[in-house]
Amino acid sequence: MGVYVIAVGAQVPDTLQAVAVARRGLGSMAVASAVGSQVINVLVGLGLPWLLSSSAGREVAIKGRSELIDAIWLMYAAVLAYLAVLIAPTAPSWCSRGHARLGRAQGKLLIGCYAGLVALHAVRAQMSADW
Repeated sequence: MGVYVIAVGAQVPDTLQAVAVARRGLGSMAVASAVGSQVINVLVGLGLPWLLSSSAGREVAIKGRSELIDAIWLMYAAVLAYLAVLIAPTAPSWCSRGHARLGRAQGKLLIGCYAGLVALHAVRAQMSADW
C-alpha cells in the first residue's frame, strides 16, 4: 500500500497544474499533461534502470510470474477504460471542429477505476500474505 501513497504524493504537483490549466478553459492541455507525465514516469522509471542494468551486463530478473501476468491484464484493462472514457466519446468531434469534454461523470468513473484497482491490489496482497 505504500506504493499507492507514494504514487498519489508524487502526482500532487501534476494534479495542481492540470487543475489550474483546466480552469483556464484548456482541458485538452490538462489531459495531455496528465497522460504525458505518466508516460514519462513509466518510461524513465522502468526503462532507464533496465537499460543501465542491461548495458552493464547484468541480468534483469523479474520475480513473481503470476503478479506480472496480473499486472499486464490490469494494464490492458486500464487502457480499455481510458479508451472508453476519453477517446470514444471524442471520436465524433474529430471530423468537426467540436471540442472534446471531460465532465464530472468521466472523472468520477476514472477515480472509481483507480479506487477499484487499489482495492484489488489490497485484496491480492492480503490473500498472498495468508498463503
